[in-house]
Amino acid sequence: MMPSGILAVDVGGTTLKAALLGPDGTVSARWIEPTPTGDLTGERTVDAVGRVLAKAQQLARVLAVGVVVPGIVDEASGICIRSVNLGWDWLPVRYLLTRSLQLPVAFGHDVRAAAMAEARLGGSARNPGISAFVAIGTGLAAAFTRETDVLEHDPSSGEIGQLRINSGPHAGLRIEEIASARAIASRMHATDAQAVAELVRAGDPEAVRVWTEAVAALAEAICWIAEKVGPSTVVLGGGLSAASDIILPGLRKALEAQLGFDALPALTIAELGADAGMRGAGLYASDLIEAQSA
Repeated sequence: MMPSGILAVDVGGTTLKAALLGPDGTVSARWIEPTPTGDLTGERTVDAVGRVLAKAQQLARVLAVGVVVPGIVDEASGICIRSVNLGWDWLPVRYLLTRSLQLPVAFGHDVRAAAMAEARLGGSARNPGISAFVAIGTGLAAAFTRETDVLEHDPSSGEIGQLRINSGPHAGLRIEEIASARAIASRMHATDAQAVAELVRAGDPEAVRVWTEAVAALAEAICWIAEKVGPSTVVLGGGLSAASDIILPGLRKALEAQLGFDALPALTIAELGADAGMRGAGLYASDLIEAQSA
């Protein structure tokens, strides 16, 4: 008898990551492919999810699909109001997916999903008070949890990457344009931010300058979070969290200078790493199945 499972999909600005999850949440298969570019209608992205679903259905009876995307997302209506990284405006994503896949679809925001996954499956639940999950990937955004619950929000909450830098050589630019993984790679004309991280470790002066400016911009965003929300812990996630050895020391120093030691939240790296959003998509789908069977 074919086992049952859930397909979890994290649609990023650069890549689409998917996994087949078993009933206990374990990953039994993974897929990754480039996110379609210039897909203003979302049709090619829906087709990409459909192709991955077809592969998953060769391995298991898929009960539901969870899909998360970046941007301003209204989970209640299933609409992506705006996604700069995907080029979407007021796109009824859940409807498009449900119509195409012919399965129950749970749809949500990638960073809120990642924050929930980290809270349920990672380390955030062990932290007292409010945790801020900051994802550093193609874009830059945050979400907030208390123990295992995502705090109430409106669709645009957490879009810290859209904040403007107040001072310095990049004053007026959005924080995302300096501190995201995409921005770091672009400014160095590198393949990705991890390649820049290797140059920083090797002492390349231009890479060090770009990285230092990115960390300073990230610190500005976290200072804003600290002042507005007051989290006890800030969890860094997204692809760039793999470079924690060169992010955390400089970030702590910048935050101490701006906030003072007493107001400094604890800084940590997401235990789920770059899988957090995808695992959160799986949790959304699991919750949907549970709600439908209740």
